[in-house]
Amino acid sequence: MSLQPASFEEAKLKHKPMKRGTIARQAPLVSHKPVSLSRGKKTAQKATKRKKRPRKLSDGKLKKKVWTQFSIFIRTRGADEQGFNRCVTCLVKKHWKELQAGHFIRGRLNANLFDERGTQPQCYICNVHFQGNVVIYYGWMRAKFGQEVIDELIEQNNQTRKWQAGELQSLLEHYTALNAQNPLLSES
Repeated sequence: MSLQPASFEEAKLKHKPMKRGTIARQAPLVSHKPVSLSRGKKTAQKATKRKKRPRKLSDGKLKKKVWTQFSIFIRTRGADEQGFNRCVTCLVKKHWKELQAGHFIRGRLNANLFDERGTQPQCYICNVHFQGNVVIYYGWMRAKFGQEVIDELIEQNNQTRKWQAGELQSLLEHYTALNAQNPLLSES
């Protein structure tokens, strides 16, 4: 029995050209051993005994979660029943979801990141395009809190802050609890 075609024309008909850029596939290797798809008893028992312990979040991921809750708290603080709040610098009235938590002292360093006094609701234009609109923000801060708080925030910003173990977790729990009590958030 011959595997070669009888004529050139038959060979052309049986030939299937490969697609450009593909490599010809080889025939799969055949094993004469039976393959067991089930695990052994010991391996299966070990898999059921293992309990997954909860993963500890890294400080970066935990800080992001705290920031999310803190930002919601800042933007909804002082909002009316419909959820509208004013930008602290340009006084435009927007829904809290359209506002940002703008820092009086730029840089979002750890020392001032979660300070409620130095973080207020701001619109995108003031917070991003006008880089915090600091001149107007300064006047508002001075009228609301006084020069002593401004000096304290500036001094605080010059210090390096390293988060202690559990400190970020307690902040997360604190702001999550405050947001859970907020009637504006229960509607959305």
